[in-house]
Amino acid sequence: MISKRCTMCQTAYEGEDYFELRKFFSPSKQNKDGLESRCKVCKKEMAKKYRKSQIGISDKYKATNNKRNIASAYINNNVEHMATEEIEQAILMIQDRLKELKRELKKR
Repeated sequence: MISKRCTMCQTAYEGEDYFELRKFFSPSKQNKDGLESRCKVCKKEMAKKYRKSQIGISDKYKATNNKRNIASAYINNNVEHMATEEIEQAILMIQDRLKELKRELKKR
């Protein structure tokens, strides 16, 4: 009979051999007995807590560090800036043309 205690919940598990203890502990090459020091239940709880703590972090990282997002934001800003310049130039040309047409009308 082999027994192993979880380091987190301090629950002792017993089994006739290594394979029966594998029901309660994940395998690990780092430990002498070949099993994790935490039971599967505690390991799942820790993983859930970690995932909950990381929820917004990856989205923030992607938003600020994604090369595609940065490049597209740069291009969009430049395109908008270029578009406004071209529109302003077109408006000035139209205004100049209107002035010319008004002068021609006055001469007639």
